[in-house]
Amino acid sequence: MQPPPHTEDRIDLEGFAEEDIAAIETVAAERGISFDEAVKQLLLEDIKKRREKAKKGVIARLFGFPRVNKR
Repeated sequence: MQPPPHTEDRIDLEGFAEEDIAAIETVAAERGISFDEAVKQLLLEDIKKRREKAKKGVIARLFGFPRVNKR
């Protein structure tokens, strides 16, 4: 599977709460990166967590382990 082409589009902040924007700005400042880069990194981190959670769920179902976190 080919990754989508990289674009330099700006992040559209419409619909973001002020608290969310402030949290992203804090992450950007802590990491010494731009706001847009912080958004991308946070999104990738969330995607990786979701993939890992999905893998654990499949393994648990295969081996009959009870689900602890039902989120």
